[in-house]
Amino acid sequence: MNSGTPFYTTTQNPANSSTFSCLANMGSGSSCNVTWSVNATGLAGSTWEFFVTFASLNYSANVSAINSTKINITILNNLAPSVPNITIIPSNPNYLTDMNCSFTVTDANYFDPLTANVRWYKNGALAYSENVSVSNGVQAQRILNHTNVTIGDIWYLCRDPVRWHRIGAQTNSSNVTILSSPPPTINLIQCQENGVTWESCSNILYGDNLTAVRVNCTANGPGGYVTSANFTLSNIEDSKTLFTGNTTNTSLGYLVYDNNDSIISDSGTFNLAVTCFDNNNTFNTGYTAWSVPWGVLTAQLISPNTSINVTQNRFF
Repeated sequence: MNSGTPFYTTTQNPANSSTFSCLANMGSGSSCNVTWSVNATGLAGSTWEFFVTFASLNYSANVSAINSTKINITILNNLAPSVPNITIIPSNPNYLTDMNCSFTVTDANYFDPLTANVRWYKNGALAYSENVSVSNGVQAQRILNHTNVTIGDIWYLCRDPVRWHRIGAQTNSSNVTILSSPPPTINLIQCQENGVTWESCSNILYGDNLTAVRVNCTANGPGGYVTSANFTLSNIEDSKTLFTGNTTNTSLGYLVYDNNDSIISDSGTFNLAVTCFDNNNTFNTGYTAWSVPWGVLTAQLISPNTSINVTQNRFF
């Protein structure tokens, strides 16, 4: 007890009813939960078979000793806990929006209590800090109320995972800027075929002529209005951009971009990214993606194209 390698306990081991009273006078149907605190002192990377032996003291001649189930215990280095990433939602908050930060602390040492030192930074300076109890591998969340922010602030969050005296590496979120209004809503994205028909972009297939694109957006802030939109069409598999451009032209409630006519001569996934901007320079990006079916190979014999007889050792 209290010393030894590769393990030692801090409670009497072996133990009897003097240590655990529930071991005394056990009869048919009795049970007793026995708990030891065990310290691992062996070499890191070593694996040991672990089990408990129970034996009767009074009737050992009649009651056989028995082992518990056996498990393997692997001793690890005292690694610090970590946080793979931090996410702030929404990514484009406005001054009326609470910010929700989520993160997950992971630790190879399963049994130790964990905390996280969470710090909110505004414009590069520490604004708020708190220590939060967390569970290993379970997502945790912290909320920054919108009453703490003002338009134009740049915020980010960092945290240090802590297990006892081991402090993990600091992880930072991405910066978010407090906007004066919510970003525009993207309601509908359409493509024009052959200079005539406006339709869902998924109707643009191999050999079709894509002559224009348009988007219907709605500004959400008081006094806000949509000013422009940017369009980019790409083929994912070819990593190829077919066109990109910005427009302020409006027609029938849509911002319309008259791209260079694009006859679809590729298969695969096409992705049209659209970003709408309002008069506060708040923006939102939406996507529409569709698949142009891949071709199939065909083959046939030209000559001969029917069953024939041939002469041995002669070409045909």
